[in-house]
Amino acid sequence: MTKSLKKLIGNFVKILAIILLILCLFNGLNLVNGANSDNVPTDKDEKFENIKNNTKSNTNNDTTNRTTNNTSNNASNNSIKNANPNILTQSQIIKSSKTLYNYIYKYYTLPINVTVNKKEINTKNFLYLMSKTIIYKYKSLKNNITIKYSIKSQKCLKWDTIKGKGHKKTYYSLAKSVVSYIDLHNKVPTYIKLPNKLKIKYETIVYTFSKILSTIKNNSLPNHVYINVDKKDGINNNGKSLKLYNSYKKTDLSKYLKSTSYTPSKNSYIKNLAKKITKNYNTTKDKAEAIFNWTIKHIQYNFYYNTKYGGLKAIKLKKGNCVDMSHGYAALTRSIGIPTRYIHSRSNFRISGWLGHVWIQVLIGKTWTPVDISGSNNRFGCVVNWDQNTYIRQSVYSETPW
Repeated sequence: MTKSLKKLIGNFVKILAIILLILCLFNGLNLVNGANSDNVPTDKDEKFENIKNNTKSNTNNDTTNRTTNNTSNNASNNSIKNANPNILTQSQIIKSSKTLYNYIYKYYTLPINVTVNKKEINTKNFLYLMSKTIIYKYKSLKNNITIKYSIKSQKCLKWDTIKGKGHKKTYYSLAKSVVSYIDLHNKVPTYIKLPNKLKIKYETIVYTFSKILSTIKNNSLPNHVYINVDKKDGINNNGKSLKLYNSYKKTDLSKYLKSTSYTPSKNSYIKNLAKKITKNYNTTKDKAEAIFNWTIKHIQYNFYYNTKYGGLKAIKLKKGNCVDMSHGYAALTRSIGIPTRYIHSRSNFRISGWLGHVWIQVLIGKTWTPVDISGSNNRFGCVVNWDQNTYIRQSVYSETPW
């Protein structure tokens, strides 16, 4: 036999051996896969059976554990889906009470709605939640509270100034009275009588309860809370600072329309600007308010004494103190025929304390309406950056002397 033939036969035997080995391995692999397929479900089959039949496989501990976890997760998801969105925790209500208190303190008026756990709740309904929370805290109960919807308003009646320190037992009794009244009438009370016979108005109750819940420490109500709300405060009157309003008494109004060096109402720049600001408004009130909104937005407050720029320059520079800001506002309103006068007072500012101050009254109908551009949170007819209950009015001017 030649060498070449022997080599060819040897190669053939090697190839045949490799083929036989591959076939053996392939058959063995099929047997293993077949055993698993017959006796133990695959992961995909197991998940399908758990969803379809909600049963547990008993073939091994692994499968049992995975099925138990799936069932537990399903129960947890169902619990979340079935949770009542109208039930709130006391901590959620307390958190929103702090936001409400900060709002009232900042703007001296109540908001329409309060956000609680991403849900908008009317302030009347939120009063009920705060009242229940105070009752539960007083009794050291941890109960959740169900939102009571569709609580109605009442007409306004006479009420009193509330000033003094309230004890924990007093506002617990007040909260019980509020809850009882709402449960019986489905309306908020216009006022509730206190032990001293004073009538505390609905808005002041909201403010008081928000302050109480804002000062909770260690999950307990404060022993005392001090309240000082005048019956004419903005809190009780939709933001209006009624103590700063005055009735019009028949007088010569020409001096309150006069153009001066400080208040150049006949200046063409001032007249054109006033017309531009008020072009979409018809009533005196709307025009005066539009000028207020423009002025408080565009003139930045700077601290210094007396007049430094005058109205025209303050508007162009977009800065000024209370006097120059008032000059700018008066120039604009007088230029379109709205009588405007200056009020000089001693005012107790929230941040700065007692200071001499100048602000404006503009004549709307038969009422001199307060306007103060010096505070960024002030609104037309509403002053919040100083205390209207304690201010001292010193003079009324058609033009400031300094």
